[in-house]
Amino acid sequence: MKILLTLFIVITLIGHSQDKYLSEDNFGLSLEKYCNSCGLTVLKCYTQSVLGVNVGYYVKFHNKSGKTIDAVEWKANFYNNFEDYIGTRKGEWASGNFVSPIENEETFKDLEGVWVEGATKIKIKVTRVHYTDGSSCN
Repeated sequence: MKILLTLFIVITLIGHSQDKYLSEDNFGLSLEKYCNSCGLTVLKCYTQSVLGVNVGYYVKFHNKSGKTIDAVEWKANFYNNFEDYIGTRKGEWASGNFVSPIENEETFKDLEGVWVEGATKIKIKVTRVHYTDGSSCN
């Protein structure tokens, strides 16, 4: 387990990040267009590649829901440079003992480790959001 964790950290540190936004048409436009009905906006997402192989991705969110978020689930769709669909993986984030919930108007980032051969681009779709008041949104 320690070897895998060390390998992941080394790959993350020496890996080559590629900025890949949700799509070409969102660059410089209002982020409101990319906000889901739950009030959670995907600000940015990009793949993490090492030697041409996707080993994970970063995603940055902004909470505009008016509530405090304690869990998020999403689908990550992967594409190659030709925009050919490669595959989908599920992603999730949750607050806990060492991670605080996300207050309204705060941003937060997550790093997900996945192995998707040939993927160079990513698109994120939020599927569920849970709030500290016990309510949720799909």
